[in-house]
This record gives sequence, C-alpha cells and structure tokens, in this order.
Amino acid sequence: MNEIATVMNEEEFGYFLKNFEKKADLKSLSLISRRCQVVDTLCGLQSDTVLTVGQIKQLFELAK
Repeated sequence: MNEIATVMNEEEFGYFLKNFEKKADLKSLSLISRRCQVVDTLCGLQSDTVLTVGQIKQLFELAK
C-alpha cells in the first residue's frame, strides 16, 4: 500500500524545531558554519519528512 506524506502541523513543528535545534548544535559556530550545519542536519532527516518552505525558513532562522 502506498503512503501519503503530510506536512507537520504547527504544534508538531514546534516540537520538531526544538529537537532540530538540539540535534544541529549550533552553539559556538560561525554564521556560515551554522548554515552548513542546518543543511547537514536537514539532509540527515528521514527521507519521508515533509516540510513547507515557511518551516524550512524557520530552521534557517536558527542559524542567525
């Protein structure tokens, strides 16, 4: 049976964002390194994870 991917709602994304920030461990990195770390962490997600452009922007806001 085929599965249909769905986007996380805002409540689920809030929880995901907190865990993502811990996993990315952006402390003490330069701006470019933080952005690269966000990309590396995104690439390490399960392949069926679905995010909106707005949610991805929020993840990159962590790098600022």
